[in-house]
Amino acid sequence: MTTYASTFIPGMGEVVATALERSLQDVGLDILLDGLVVYRSSSAVADVQALRFCNNSFVCLMSFDGLGRNPISQICQTVLADGQLLRRVAPHLPRKSLTFRFVASQENRFVPIPQRTRRALERLLAADRRLTPHASNPDIEFWLLSRREGFGFIGLRLTRHTAYEKTLARGELRPELCHLLCLLSEPSADDVVLDPFCGSGAIPLERARSFPYRAMLAGDIDAKHVKSLRAKVRQLRWIQRKRRQTITIGRWDAQDLQSFAPETVDKIITDPPWGFYQSQLTDLERFLRNMLQEFYRVLRRNGLLVILVGNPRLFEDCLRDFTGRMTVLQRYDILVSGKKASVFKVVKST
Repeated sequence: MTTYASTFIPGMGEVVATALERSLQDVGLDILLDGLVVYRSSSAVADVQALRFCNNSFVCLMSFDGLGRNPISQICQTVLADGQLLRRVAPHLPRKSLTFRFVASQENRFVPIPQRTRRALERLLAADRRLTPHASNPDIEFWLLSRREGFGFIGLRLTRHTAYEKTLARGELRPELCHLLCLLSEPSADDVVLDPFCGSGAIPLERARSFPYRAMLAGDIDAKHVKSLRAKVRQLRWIQRKRRQTITIGRWDAQDLQSFAPETVDKIITDPPWGFYQSQLTDLERFLRNMLQEFYRVLRRNGLLVILVGNPRLFEDCLRDFTGRMTVLQRYDILVSGKKASVFKVVKST
């Protein structure tokens, strides 16, 4: 059994814990904090690296609790006093030569490691001639991470993502959040799935990439989004290989889904406009009520709606119009690009 640590979107710990137990072998949860989980598993490292609902994952080499006001300094001192870092990391390294560096993160903010301390840490690993310090673009990274709860660890980073600001369109959801939304929808191979606010297509593409379905319906009122998503789908080879799983892309107004017959959709997974900037959404309450009325009409009985909203109080007020017909199963309060938001899982009761 190897001990791992993974970071995830704060507020989604319950979903992540369940997903870990379903995705990996022999999982034992050691610590579950808001945005961080430490766990043991007999699964291969490649399986941990493939977890799409986590931000970053690490092999946990040493863990610490009861950290005080200078947690990174305490971690460094303990690691240096222990002197066994190379022995701890050796089973997880390939036999080829590698460059490495140390990174420190305190309460999700990068902090500097004093030069003298950094060099002392580097000497622990450089005793193996295959390992060479490299500050700018190393092959591997060792993270010293501390949390406000007094917990910390040093770990070998397993995942490396391209900076999202370079790869995602404005307003596009991060892949790990899309994956969590899809998980909440209880994916099934028989699903007819709808995202009527598809935008750049992040949610339907993640649902199509990672889960089975019978039909995927993605649309938007913005013709540019529709055209762009169609071009993107044509270029994705993994979609072309799933010949029996179609993706239908159309231009729709989510307040008037008349092209859909009643009770023909199993799951709706979507991120509607939050109404903060769109001039056409000056009456957000009316917009949400019309949207929910259409969602109720097209969903089958016991169908699920998983929705990300920026104004949860208003959304809940609008949902009261459907008391006894649509029921909230779960609500998760999260941050999206630094803004408060909520994820609701709603079932059509009758």
